Amino acid sequence: MGSDKKSVVIIGCGVLGSIIADGIKDKLGKFYEIAAVFDGQQSRAEKLAERLGVGVALSPEEIIAYKPAYVVEAASKEVVESMACDILKAGIDMIILSVGALADSGLMENIKQAGSESGAKLHVASGAIGGFDLMRAVRFGGLDEAEIQTTKNPHSLNGAPYLGGTDLPEHQEQLVFKGSSREAIEGFPKNVNVAVSMAVATLGVDETKVKINSCPGLKTNIHDIRLKGDFGEIEIKVAVKPSEGNAKSSTLAAWSVLALLEKMSQTIML
Repeated sequence: MGSDKKSVVIIGCGVLGSIIADGIKDKLGKFYEIAAVFDGQQSRAEKLAERLGVGVALSPEEIIAYKPAYVVEAASKEVVESMACDILKAGIDMIILSVGALADSGLMENIKQAGSESGAKLHVASGAIGGFDLMRAVRFGGLDEAEIQTTKNPHSLNGAPYLGGTDLPEHQEQLVFKGSSREAIEGFPKNVNVAVSMAVATLGVDETKVKINSCPGLKTNIHDIRLKGDFGEIEIKVAVKPSEGNAKSSTLAAWSVLALLEKMSQTIML
């Protein structure tokens, strides 16, 4: 590893992980080097590693043994649940996309404890939405209500545990879910990580309200965010195309990791 570059291990070698890997290599190579990749499907990790010319970590212990500056997660909330604390305890910063794992208050406390003991930090990438600077700011100005309404094509939502194996109709729009952020991520673990991100930035997973809509024929994933309080009212709308290889997520999520890494490499941080 070049002494002037920080090393990165990427967990998850699917569509998003591959975009992140290529972005680091092609756009952020001045600041970072990829040490290794890891995936639950070893063959997928080996394929990406060969293309990038990097190593393959075969276990969480091997990830830590590489002693990277950052571990980037682009896999699943189960990975965050099983690996985050050990990575932080080893003094390694972690960047996560599967923010839904943080709806577990017990895990949150364990992560905070691990980080406080080692000095390592867990960085939450903004994923498929933005406006977190506003969300954090208005908490100081009397934030009373925080709500996100997500609208997706039924194909993006089908298979979620909340639906119990029933496919959504292809001929009409439907309000699929209404509840808290905690309830939303339990029912739609691969669809609404953004709801937990927003909750962490605002009122918490039990007080942040979530609606999920199904809209046949929709070409984008739409997230309508509303913040209301003594300061006034803020509305943010994001409509982005789903990833070509993963309809449940967006390429924007991978870009948000690259943007975060770029930010942390700069002297002037926006």
